[in-house]
Amino acid sequence: MSIQPDWAAGLTSIGPGVYADGKGALHLDTEEMCKAAGYPPTAENQEMLAQVVREYWEMLRAELREAISPGPVDATAAAVFQYEPACKARPN
Repeated sequence: MSIQPDWAAGLTSIGPGVYADGKGALHLDTEEMCKAAGYPPTAENQEMLAQVVREYWEMLRAELREAISPGPVDATAAAVFQYEPACKARPN
């Protein structure tokens, strides 16, 4: 089990490098995620992991929009994705 980084104080760890703030936002520490998966936490590996998460999240949002309503729906109100490269927040 890893130690929660200082920037994640007050957040709930829901998996290695994945933290929830209780307000619908997920915060990712891609360095921690790489290490937990056994990959070196290089900038390239961290960016690739973040890209996979973004693509998967977009797929889930599309499914959520379709499940909620056949018309246009803003699924961003349901949850927010935030990426924490090297423990520094980057806005969406």
